[in-house]
Amino acid sequence: MRFSETLTLAFSVFALFVGAGNVIFPPEVGIAAGPDFLPAYLGFIATAVGLPVLGLVIMSHAGNLDNLLDKTPRWASFAVVLFIYLIIGPLFATPRTALVSYELGIAPLVGEEYSQLLYAYVPLFFVAAGLFAVLATHLTDAIGKYITPILILLLVAFSYFVFTAPANPVDENLTSHITGNAFLYGFKEGYKTLDGIVSIIFGVIVLAALKDHGVKTQEGRVSSTVKAGLIAGGCMSFLYLSLMFLGAGNQSVMATGASGAEVISAFIDRELGTPGQVVVSLIIFLACFTTVVGLLSACAQFFHQTFGKLNYAGWVAVMAGTSSVLAFQGLDAVIKFAVPLLNIAYPAFMALMILYCISGKLNRVREANLVVFLAVLAFSIVEFADSKIDSLDLAFLSKVPLAGDGFAWLTILLVSLAAHQSFAFFMKDEEQAAKASA
Repeated sequence: MRFSETLTLAFSVFALFVGAGNVIFPPEVGIAAGPDFLPAYLGFIATAVGLPVLGLVIMSHAGNLDNLLDKTPRWASFAVVLFIYLIIGPLFATPRTALVSYELGIAPLVGEEYSQLLYAYVPLFFVAAGLFAVLATHLTDAIGKYITPILILLLVAFSYFVFTAPANPVDENLTSHITGNAFLYGFKEGYKTLDGIVSIIFGVIVLAALKDHGVKTQEGRVSSTVKAGLIAGGCMSFLYLSLMFLGAGNQSVMATGASGAEVISAFIDRELGTPGQVVVSLIIFLACFTTVVGLLSACAQFFHQTFGKLNYAGWVAVMAGTSSVLAFQGLDAVIKFAVPLLNIAYPAFMALMILYCISGKLNRVREANLVVFLAVLAFSIVEFADSKIDSLDLAFLSKVPLAGDGFAWLTILLVSLAAHQSFAFFMKDEEQAAKASA
């Protein structure tokens, strides 16, 4: 690929990943970290940038979802992938994107007296996104060439005002509200963006773009994806730096635990006024719009290829229509429904990604994948049940290593994998001894 094509792909990847949540989370980390914002920032980008880029590279190496999950029993991989597409698509992420773009981008401009405008905005938002997903025959080129440059210019302008504002995150009067290691805190918060899962979904779009540009070999796919991923990751890292700087620098004027939206709104009111709100509204809208276009496209491709019945445009319409209906339930209801399900599915899916990376080193790969997948999934379900059912008293869960940091599933993964590989090694020796004595 020529550099201009790689740059267009990188800009598209950046726009696909940077949704409203990615704008809101970093200021929250910054306001909690205060003077420790730098180590918290490094931890945040390790998972909020590193995991998505790694996911894209893994997907480009695999070539498609079937190859990615080839070593996993088909029923297990299909169930997880279907579940992820539903949650990241019409059951959560797409309706959430419309609601957040309205609440942070439109509502501040029109005021509370026009709150009913939401019911006109949501269907119009999805009609526009659906049409773009259907009519843009080369989706990544359309986003990378036309929308992302505008988004980046607006973000650079906003970042300039953030870095030149009087607030200073190294002020000695600031206080860190993080209990424990600031890097690990940022690492965990970046992990919560869930972009690790989304990277596999957007990887389908990236693979289609590479195919359009004549990149067909595995080596070519990986090389092009790494280059585009590094550029996109650099842009994301700069955005997160400015937003985390904003949160840390405004700690003295914001209450502890203030949301990222509150931090950004307060900064705009104090420093930029109405023109600044217009700029931020455009940023939020474009960030949400590009993300939802990518999600509608990826979900429609998956359901068309998996179930048929409708053509691609038909599935885009179904995804957009379902998302509109669920969006009318309100942001809190959507989040309350979907987040617990994501907390169950995310570890299982991350386990499958890890297993793909090390599959060449494992004995009895399919068996190992099934054992580890079921162990992680079962633990996530038990952990979820313990958090929701008062009568359960599973205190031992908190004693699992890494539980305090939200990564107990990783301990379960390592223990179950080690146990299976030990068993497989023992059985291999037994089989070899049996053959020798036969």
